[in-house]
Amino acid sequence: MTERKPDDKSLDERLRDVTVPPSLMLRLRSVAQWDDQQLDWQLRDVEILPGLRHRLRQIVVDEQVDERLRNVPLRSVAVARARIIPWRRVRSRIGRFALAASLLVAVSLGYGSWLGGVVWLMRPVERPVASLMVMDNGPFELVSPAESVVAIVPGPAWDGVQDSEPAGGWPFDQFPLMATIDRLPAGPAGELFAELGSKWDPSVHWMRLRWPVFGYSHPEVETLPDLEMVGLPATGGIPVSLMREFDREFLFSRGTPPPVVTPVNSSARSLSVPLSSETSSWDLLRQQLQRDRLPPPDQLRAEHFLAALDYRLPPPEPGKLALRTAAGPSVFNPAAAGLLQISVKAGEPRRWPRPSAHLTIALDLSASMDWDQRFAAAREGIIRALSSLRPDDRVSLIVFREEPYLLVGEARTGELGAVFEALDNLRPGGSANLGEVLPQAIAAALEDDADSALERRLVLITDSPAVFVPEAAAVVERILRAPNATRLGFDVLDLGDRPEPDAQIAQLVQAAGGKIHRVRSASEIRWALLENLRGDAAPVATAPELTVDFNPRAVAAYRLIGHQVQSWGGFEQTVNSAELRPGEEITTLFEVWLHPNDEDDIATARLRWSHPRDTNRTDSDSIRISRLQFSTTFEGASVSLQEAMLIAEAVEVLGQSFNFEVQGTGGYRYAPKPRDFRHVLQAVQRANPQLRQRADFQRMMAFMQSANRISTERPVAVAKSGTRGIIAGRWRESKE
Repeated sequence: MTERKPDDKSLDERLRDVTVPPSLMLRLRSVAQWDDQQLDWQLRDVEILPGLRHRLRQIVVDEQVDERLRNVPLRSVAVARARIIPWRRVRSRIGRFALAASLLVAVSLGYGSWLGGVVWLMRPVERPVASLMVMDNGPFELVSPAESVVAIVPGPAWDGVQDSEPAGGWPFDQFPLMATIDRLPAGPAGELFAELGSKWDPSVHWMRLRWPVFGYSHPEVETLPDLEMVGLPATGGIPVSLMREFDREFLFSRGTPPPVVTPVNSSARSLSVPLSSETSSWDLLRQQLQRDRLPPPDQLRAEHFLAALDYRLPPPEPGKLALRTAAGPSVFNPAAAGLLQISVKAGEPRRWPRPSAHLTIALDLSASMDWDQRFAAAREGIIRALSSLRPDDRVSLIVFREEPYLLVGEARTGELGAVFEALDNLRPGGSANLGEVLPQAIAAALEDDADSALERRLVLITDSPAVFVPEAAAVVERILRAPNATRLGFDVLDLGDRPEPDAQIAQLVQAAGGKIHRVRSASEIRWALLENLRGDAAPVATAPELTVDFNPRAVAAYRLIGHQVQSWGGFEQTVNSAELRPGEEITTLFEVWLHPNDEDDIATARLRWSHPRDTNRTDSDSIRISRLQFSTTFEGASVSLQEAMLIAEAVEVLGQSFNFEVQGTGGYRYAPKPRDFRHVLQAVQRANPQLRQRADFQRMMAFMQSANRISTERPVAVAKSGTRGIIAGRWRESKE
């Protein structure tokens, strides 16, 4: 008989009860005790599961959100509700039966009541009998449109009607008439009670019927829309004048400052002009156009749009401020008026620390950059900095989320239009991975090109913390310390809201000898980028003050374009720019009405400022404005005036402003601006070719054309024309 070979199952059963020697267990455990380094080496080659990297990054994003929400104050109602601890009671069977029976009775009564109400509404209702009183005075015929039979019966006491004398003394038999008496007409009180008795519903929210509901509702199954932060333009403008020559009533009712007449021996001829480089309302329009809507007209400030442009004015001596003027006709005003541009220009150093540079910008495009309008500020800061690009400078732009992407490589001044268009088409989203992006951005900045003599500068713009593994951080630091990286400068513009910069980023910036700039606005980003392009340059002046004195013998009236007062309840302080940097420009625009005489002196502009290093030391500059400076045609005006004129008119149309015509020294006529600015777009075609080729001007006009397609209704107050004058010592509406 052959012996049967045991199978695996029988062997397992036999070996199950075999005792394992104690020494064997100890040896196996000693082999399995690996340290962390051995585990890291063993797990290094393990293939990462699909989607694991994205989930790990998402965990980091969730942690960032938790960190942001940690300091959000809780509402008192939520805290009070959270402190309520429900009392859980164990009910007996009798109690549960009583509860179920009560609910059944309540539901039954409710259903029965509802059914009874429906039956009551459907019950047959007997029509009321209409009484017809007829005073017989000849043949009588009754034609009824009703389908039912109409019966005429004599009413009670019909034959016993007593003749009585009316109040006027005329007997009834002298007035044959036929009247239908169904119900007497109700007076005002009767109509009110009828409304309360038949139409008034106490469950209706009458406030919602009277005013629209500000909000929206959505099904719970849908996701909530993304929240957006609404930023309002910074308050500014000039104080409300209390002088007799200023029409405050027109300002308060229409929201637009009217002309200021300038009689002789009046303080109205002098004005302190605010100097500010604020551009918040231009940024607001840019953000709202992405959502196919326009900001409210009272939030559009012409001075913000004028401050967002570069006029290429001739610079003064280094370390100085100078006044630059240009004058011409107010071509968009049907009345005879002129435009006066007064600009302040800061001097530039004769030799910048960096004659030319190749600037590489690594821009964070993650979803967190959309918070607090950080990406919008970064985009506007980059565009304004690149508008000052010199002919020998080069710029490269890298955008990144999880992976970097070279958007623009080594662009020159003639290619800025394509760079601006590419920036305007970007939208934040996703998460950022600085650990993978930064080495590639450094490699792109160090890549050799034709201009190897250019100094290389890398600027990282982000709000995300760095997450480096130790090996990756060591690699980046080794690249920054390499011999070929000695000419590479590395700066970081931090838009985050952490109290301290990221430790790993700070270590890398320190290794490269760079800086970390905590920035919040487009202006701060602009000057940080220009510092990387040109080198560090100290501010030229602080607290600049501009005063314009008009000659009343030559100027009948003037109007400062823009600078509307934002607070109607009182006076506001003039908001001046804190400081002016090298090459910075600030411009103001006046509309003036001149007397038809030979007086040549129009106005005098005076400028005062303090030195940044010595606030007690002040300097000044003044300039005389002559009638001969006014060009007679739009084509003959200077390029800077054409640029300011076109932009200011477009903003005034969007802001629903007015055209004015001064009539003598005590009145003016006003008419609303056109609803759209097709006339502005037509004038652009007549502008100087140098202006039409500027990338920043082309970009702003492109957005103006987009705004022109969105129509807004004018309120009644800003849709009428009229004439105002000083009547009996005060401004009033006068009849034509």
